[in-house]
Formats: sequence, C-alpha cells, structure tokens
Amino acid sequence: MILTKVKAGAGFSSYSHFFVDKFEKCIINCNYVTLMQLLEKNEIAQMIGNLGLFHQVKLMNKLSYISGVEPFDRLVQEKKTFSPKLTTNLLMRKGGLEIQISNGSQQFYAAIPFQNLNDIVLEDKEQILLRKERSVLGKAMLRGNLLDPLGRLQNIFTDLIPHKGGIKAPDLYLSFSFQDDNNCNRMIILSCMYKNKLHVSNFLCSHLCEYYKV
Repeated sequence: MILTKVKAGAGFSSYSHFFVDKFEKCIINCNYVTLMQLLEKNEIAQMIGNLGLFHQVKLMNKLSYISGVEPFDRLVQEKKTFSPKLTTNLLMRKGGLEIQISNGSQQFYAAIPFQNLNDIVLEDKEQILLRKERSVLGKAMLRGNLLDPLGRLQNIFTDLIPHKGGIKAPDLYLSFSFQDDNNCNRMIILSCMYKNKLHVSNFLCSHLCEYYKV
C-alpha cells in the first residue's frame, strides 16, 4: 500500500470530488493504476511506524520528484502553481520508507512498507538511453508499464533534450519498485544530480542495502 497526504492550504478544498471523478474514469489494471488513499501524517505512522526518537535516519534535499504517486501527479496536472523542481526527502521509519515531496510551503507525503518493496535502482541517464533493454526504468517504459503523466520522463528517449521550461533532464534516476495490496507491480521515480550521487548512494547502501541494486 502507498499512502499520501497533503497539508491543508488554499485551493485544495475539492480533493475528494476531484480524485473520485478522475479515478472513476480510469481503467484499473495491474500495470499501473490503482486507487490510493489520502491520509494524515499520523496515519502513515500507524502503517509504517514512527521515526526514531533520538536518531532519525533521513536523506534531505538531495532528490527531486519525477513520477509515480498518482494522486499527486494528477494534482500537479490540474494545478499550474507547482514548481518544476519538487524537492523530495526520504525518511526511514520502523516498518517502511516515508517520502516527502515539497512544493514551496506545501508538504505531500507517501510511504512504501518494507514488506512491499522489491528493489531500488539508481541509473545514469546515458545508460538508460544507450541500454534501454537492460535498464530497469527503460524496460518499464518500453513495455508500457510506466505512465508519464507529467512528461518528466520523455527526455530519456529523445536524446535528453531539455524540457520546454528550460529544465534539463536529471543526471540520475532513482526508481523504487514495489507491490501494492493487490500484488500489482508499481514504481515511484525520483531524480538527483551527479553532485549528490555519493550522498544518495551512501544512504541507500547504509540503510536500504537489501533492496538497493548497485
């Protein structure tokens, strides 16, 4: 199960109607689309445990969000006030990984229980482009198992041309493959720059080594 929540703010009063209307029109299948719940942050703690009381393990300000949390993706599509760079943090909890996505002062939350997590892969953009058939992310896109509603993955297969807004393709793509409660394969994708690669890799090796595929 993946859990999401957004901190209340102006312009977000019609969430329930927006998501129900959108998802009623979706074809539910095991390739990608499954309905997710919007939860309070304390509900994430109930599902995957608390943060450490005295020593919190986290990776802050080294990653950016790309795709994979469907309610959030749809919200970004609907609203035009989202930053092109969505800073994303990872926090280790007792029973899973919390993912925090920031858009200015607004905080969005997602979580993957460890029991659902299959693997984590950090891939170089050139490797994905040149070795699509062997890349985890490349294979998922070629097979049509990965949607890109925000258009943030299109540069992988277009010679890494900069986005329309002048935002260049990320240096590295970090993918989290997991199964939802219906045993359907899912994927959340983040990105990082080369200068942050060592920080990210060290965090994954130290705290998520059983899932991290080097």
